[in-house]
Amino acid sequence: MKGFTLVEILVTVGIIGVLVVSVTGILGSFFKAKTSAETTGMVQAEAAKVMEKLKANVLEAKGGINCFTGVGETAIVFETKNGDQTTLFCNQSANKIASQSAQGTYNLLGGGVSIFDCSEFINCTTLPSTEISLINFKFSLGVTGGDGGGNSWTFETKVAVRK
Repeated sequence: MKGFTLVEILVTVGIIGVLVVSVTGILGSFFKAKTSAETTGMVQAEAAKVMEKLKANVLEAKGGINCFTGVGETAIVFETKNGDQTTLFCNQSANKIASQSAQGTYNLLGGGVSIFDCSEFINCTTLPSTEISLINFKFSLGVTGGDGGGNSWTFETKVAVRK
């Protein structure tokens, strides 16, 4: 008689089972790492876009720049070269990093990301014996829910402006 014994079949099924579990674990780890990398890339791209817009707005300033901190919101106010007044602010509860002027309010932050912290959004320093102001923007962005897991990253950029 030709055929397989019960022991041979059980050993074969056991080996195949171990291989399937191993491959499933490896693939699961791969997809989790891929999702995490995509999330990180999306948040970093959004932060870079916001920081460039903040810098561009500040570089339009003419004259004095006023920094202030309010309850749950920090802001910077300045007059632009065309005479308009612009306010840049961060409001965590409204999920906004925005530019507000006579033309309206424009949210610099796109969809898909959330503000985790903007308590230190603005820090202004005037260098002694100069007409240069250093403006530091700092905020934390991330994603909530889904595969983002509530991770956040802190971003910071500085702009030097001559009065």
